[in-house]
Amino acid sequence: VAAVVHGSRVVRQEANAAEETFRVEEACSASMKPIIAEMDVPALFGAAEGMGKKLGRGFIMKPLLYRLKWNVARNMSALPGQDITWDSFINSAVYAEERRRLKALGKMAVKEDNSTELTASGICDLGHLTMKKIARSYAWQGFRTPACQGLASMDMQRQVELALEDLCFSSCAAAMQPLAEKCDGTGFTQAAIDELLASNEQCLRLSYDSLWGLGSYLLERRCKRFPPKSLLWETDDKNAGDYSQQGDNAVCQVGVGKNMLGQSKEVAEQVGVCPEGTNCKCPRPSLFERSTTTQYRKVKRTILAPGSFSAASLMRQGADGFLLVGTGGVTALIAAGIFVPPIGIGAAGAAVGAGFSVALNNAMWQCQDTLGCWPNYADQVVSQDPKYEFELRQDLHGYVKPRPNCRMPEKAKKGGSKMWFMPPPGLAMKMQAGTCKLVSCKEEDFTAEKIGFRRAEKNYDKVQAANPHVYNCQPLNFEDMTPSQQQLFVRIVRQTDKFREYRSEYPEISIESTTTTTTTTHASSANAGNYGDALHEH
Repeated sequence: VAAVVHGSRVVRQEANAAEETFRVEEACSASMKPIIAEMDVPALFGAAEGMGKKLGRGFIMKPLLYRLKWNVARNMSALPGQDITWDSFINSAVYAEERRRLKALGKMAVKEDNSTELTASGICDLGHLTMKKIARSYAWQGFRTPACQGLASMDMQRQVELALEDLCFSSCAAAMQPLAEKCDGTGFTQAAIDELLASNEQCLRLSYDSLWGLGSYLLERRCKRFPPKSLLWETDDKNAGDYSQQGDNAVCQVGVGKNMLGQSKEVAEQVGVCPEGTNCKCPRPSLFERSTTTQYRKVKRTILAPGSFSAASLMRQGADGFLLVGTGGVTALIAAGIFVPPIGIGAAGAAVGAGFSVALNNAMWQCQDTLGCWPNYADQVVSQDPKYEFELRQDLHGYVKPRPNCRMPEKAKKGGSKMWFMPPPGLAMKMQAGTCKLVSCKEEDFTAEKIGFRRAEKNYDKVQAANPHVYNCQPLNFEDMTPSQQQLFVRIVRQTDKFREYRSEYPEISIESTTTTTTTTHASSANAGNYGDALHEH
């Protein structure tokens, strides 16, 4: 009885602490919204008016023109009255891709003299991945309001992210949620979309690629076992230069080691937890490029048909004067079936090694330059289980010689993940042409949330190792999952580990205290309805 009473008291204390944390974070997020709303987007894209007039506007000149404009735009004030410029939030790649996006959407036009005409007036006109880049800027640490004091740096970043979601998507998310009740996406009919745009001002003002991203997210939240945590959330790969690799609480930090001659040298020191299959490294530049986890992940998750909102949104925005093209221009865009997917911008981190120029600068390299969680190369491994060959022979109905499996090397355990032997989120380890390769999950694998040890379907009845491939086709790092998700993930992987290769590695996940992990409404406005439930889990 005493133990039960004590356990109940602990749960209540945890619940009270969680509620107090929520109140602090909710106040922080609400206080950051007015600051974020003031970001001067017209100054960013209206900078350098007329620059490059003599260069022309040909295909060859465009990259140079973007660089010239960026060199001016980067020094423009991002927040009125504050001594902080746009290059603290985005880089040249983000700037160039966002310009292309706005022009494709009809919200920016470049005249013959290279001056810019713009209808994008605020941060909510930017694309999802641009918003993600802005939200993940370490510069926000210098703009803590009194309500945000005391929050850890990663918690502060999360509140900026949630504040941006509240600012730009709250009302539209609540209005759109009924359309996402059917997991096959059939709720997003043209009639329903027309009614949505006619009845909700925020939805009408959002670009159709933003509406598509919001609709896809709402479907994922409803239908997936491992959905993203919020609309603007993305997998934290903890690459070199990422938010989680900055400040005193960085996951990877520079330590001191010894080289082969006994001399001191800088080395990567593991302080926090890296994603599955990765650990802290600071690889030297070389002639052979080494990719980050984000660069490996080439396929984006999609659940809603691209272009679902394009025709209805373009027609209404054109009629209401939100676009820089007339009726004929809008009709032409629709007829062409235009769709601007979320742009892939600067989030991938820099690969190490890009030819001779990098090799020649090797002497200037410091460990901090490339310090981050780097994916390990997969190994070919034959199971040491004495029953392996017997069970494999029974499974394939005849004698076979066991072939190698594709597995993560033991050194990945240094990264600290409890499921270190899995590939990073969104990736798979596959045997291809006799070699183990780390590859991106395919779109259909993301849709099916394929996880665990698998056999190639096309070779299912042929002679091969029983489960040579390993999949992790969902977006969450293991440490970012809820206890119930962790328990499900471990169960799925364990069930596919047919030959019990990692039977001693599986963590025991307790969900006794999951009553303290609840989905709550975050800083919703009067017209936001159940926005918090629709957009993110606190």
